[in-house]
Amino acid sequence: MLFSKSKISSLTDKEEDRLEKNLVWIFAYMRSGTTWLGTELLRHNSHIINESNLCVHLGSTLPSNNNFKTDYEMYHDRDKKHNYFFSYEYEDTWMYYLRKLILNRIVAQVKDISKKVIIKEPGGAGYLRISECLPKSKIIWIIRDGRDVLDSILDASNLEGWASRQSGRITGLGDQQKLNLIKARGKDWVKKIDVLFDLQKKHENSLFYTVRYENLRRKTFEELKKIYNFVDIEISDEKLAEIVERYEFDNIPESKKGSGKPKRSATPGKWKENLSDKEIKEMSKIINNTLKKLDYEV
Repeated sequence: MLFSKSKISSLTDKEEDRLEKNLVWIFAYMRSGTTWLGTELLRHNSHIINESNLCVHLGSTLPSNNNFKTDYEMYHDRDKKHNYFFSYEYEDTWMYYLRKLILNRIVAQVKDISKKVIIKEPGGAGYLRISECLPKSKIIWIIRDGRDVLDSILDASNLEGWASRQSGRITGLGDQQKLNLIKARGKDWVKKIDVLFDLQKKHENSLFYTVRYENLRRKTFEELKKIYNFVDIEISDEKLAEIVERYEFDNIPESKKGSGKPKRSATPGKWKENLSDKEIKEMSKIINNTLKKLDYEV
């Protein structure tokens, strides 16, 4: 397909700088509340981009020696002649143009550089590439108990789960399949949390914000007010209260929530009820050390 240059407009350096400062990336492992925060709670006076999947294309995680590595790491490990497109050897070049690509692609969609742009990115592992290209943008990391994350993934992957329906799978998960899924997703969760810890150290501290999903659920108004202050969007207490009530889990129609649906229970600690002793034991071996680093009790 040929493209028309007449349809393409480029931002000036000044416009790029302004847009970069208005970007707010929401990073987290899947099933950690990114939809709730990124597409609902923060929609006041902002543009919303729901899963551009940029983080997927800039870095994923792959099995390696019974654990997971980012593909970015794996390619560099075996790239002795710097043929890898995103090679460290040429990062001054590709980083410069990747930044321009991201910014101009975003403005082509939102048509505006004056408002904050909230970008929900729960997939992939390309967090560091985005931070390196766009160091003046803001980042929110949603931390959620990995046990609830894995429990939610199992529910989505079972026979009546939304993920199964999307993939067209017509059979449920047997006991061994559940254990296999826990092992794979657990190791993947550990690796991506490690990448996010690394990101937290490298990104400008004043532009990086962490929020616990459990705190956001328990004290939504107070936590959300802090987040609006961080992203620098003015909002009255009355408007904030209206948004919190509108998107409160209890106010979602019963037909749109529950087991097998994207909005399932939003109740921290449900993994204790939903997972078997064997599943909990297998999960604990894999993720407990990372849970401790995140200050969860194990």
